[in-house]
Amino acid sequence: MQGDGPVVFGVDEGTPQYTVNRTRMRVRSVNGTPAIARV
Repeated sequence: MQGDGPVVFGVDEGTPQYTVNRTRMRVRSVNGTPAIARV
């Protein structure tokens, strides 16, 4: 699992950084990362 994965959930959903990370998480969904279910 990527080290920056869980960090996404520590950021407010209204921040641009969250939006960018969320998009990256969707791309990573092919990896079956557990964090995806929390998005």
